[in-house]
Amino acid sequence: MRIVVTGGTGFIGREVVKRLLEIPGDEIVVTTRDPGGRDPWGGRVERVQAFAGDPISLGKAMTRADVVVHAIQFPNHPVEDPKRGRSYLEVDGKGTEVAAAVAKKLGVRRFVYLSGAGAGQGRPQPWFQAKDRAEAAIRASGLEHALLRPSWIYGPGDRSMNRFVFFCRYLPVVPVIGNGNPDSAQKMKLGMTLRY
Repeated sequence: MRIVVTGGTGFIGREVVKRLLEIPGDEIVVTTRDPGGRDPWGGRVERVQAFAGDPISLGKAMTRADVVVHAIQFPNHPVEDPKRGRSYLEVDGKGTEVAAAVAKKLGVRRFVYLSGAGAGQGRPQPWFQAKDRAEAAIRASGLEHALLRPSWIYGPGDRSMNRFVFFCRYLPVVPVIGNGNPDSAQKMKLGMTLRY
């Protein structure tokens, strides 16, 4: 089976690829902006240059694919840079629409999308709007699909949680949402935690 992992060089994508390599016999393709960069897999995967929202480069990567695991995200996530096209709506929303359309056109059998907890509820935040847009495009494509909605994924090497860890270690004041009670967290009251 030929499995394409978009975003395979990112924090989550690398773990997906690592697990896929444990299953013998599958051909693994990873999309990357820099296919000539460091190869953490020692030549065991095919690396293809592709960009979110670009049907031509995604088409090259997805040619002959049986499955696409779509875990793409923009550089420096979660800090958006809209001027450079690095936003949730551009990369995750529009980019997934394009990826699903390309996969459908090329006859990909299954599309696995890394969505997120809280998606599908019509929330106004850009990351939720992007996930909702992406999920809608995948459903509308008619592809056999799986929509995964994990909560915050973190660990060694992630950029998001480790920023907060840095703040907690080195800043004297760290903002915390609410006061620890579920009711206050839902109301999104801003509390402050002091660290000395």
